[in-house]
Amino acid sequence: MKKSIIYLVTILILIISPMVLLTSFVFVYPDYYEKAYSRGIVLQYNYLKETQNEDRIIFVGTSALTFGLDEQEVEDRFGKTVVSFGIYGAMGNSVIFEWSEDFIHEGDTVIFLYDIYERAMHPFFGENIVLEGTYRNIEMFSKLSSKEKAQVLAALPNYLDKCIHRYREDQRLGDTFGAYTIDNFNEKGWFDAYRPFNRMQNGYVDEGTFTHICPDIIDEEYTAIVNKWATGLKNKGAKVLFTYGPVNELIRQAESTDEDGEAFMKEWEKQIGIESITSINENYFPSEYFYDENFHMNNEGEKFFTSYLIRKMEIALYGSTDYPLYEPKFE
Repeated sequence: MKKSIIYLVTILILIISPMVLLTSFVFVYPDYYEKAYSRGIVLQYNYLKETQNEDRIIFVGTSALTFGLDEQEVEDRFGKTVVSFGIYGAMGNSVIFEWSEDFIHEGDTVIFLYDIYERAMHPFFGENIVLEGTYRNIEMFSKLSSKEKAQVLAALPNYLDKCIHRYREDQRLGDTFGAYTIDNFNEKGWFDAYRPFNRMQNGYVDEGTFTHICPDIIDEEYTAIVNKWATGLKNKGAKVLFTYGPVNELIRQAESTDEDGEAFMKEWEKQIGIESITSINENYFPSEYFYDENFHMNNEGEKFFTSYLIRKMEIALYGSTDYPLYEPKFE
């Protein structure tokens, strides 16, 4: 009996020891990526949770939302608390639903903003970027699906090895890079890059996102995920709307006709079950409005798109608008 107990205790120690060692590294070793842009998701998560009892407009999306919306302008216009949630498409296009759904309630107005191109039409989860952005955040980890948790845990040893190697090599925490740093987010998780960092590069084109916009690119597996999330929010009493993200007009393919765009919108909105307040055919804007990606607007582009979106929101919510459309000013 004594030998059996010793055997079981030994096995237990062997099982637990690697976990204890791994946990020690996670919470004790310097956090090399503490200044990473992806860390903004934690600020947004906390603000979404903290404002649950307020009258809110909640924007859910990815990087086009981060680089295309002036939250303060929206807040001033509508007199409601504005929350932005979702900053980085590489994290995954459904994980933002898992993190947000528990904190959206009756009376909230939710605007889902999404970039439309072929690679974005499929379910995706980026465990390495999720690790970088939510490192040491047990609460956000707990909200992931079982499969996603397994992916994150499987990626953790390599992630720690990378952090340790870079820290030992530099003897300092990670550098910040222009707009891409947590320092460009305020405590609400609003991206304030146009204040501390002047992002005025324009004319950018990334040919990798050229896409023929038509119903054929829609993936029913992904639209089912969006539909389930939106339906759950509606059942709680939230109002859910959709908007297409801003797109550099230079990546519009010749075969992406207005007719194809209309057909895409009809099928996409039917499958996700969310009414759109904008048209994909109207959301192509001059390349001068963009920063370093086809969906990332520069300072002036952001001001323009914010005014454009406010007008569309007021028409959808109130039936009319007198909000002026901003005219970008370039040197």
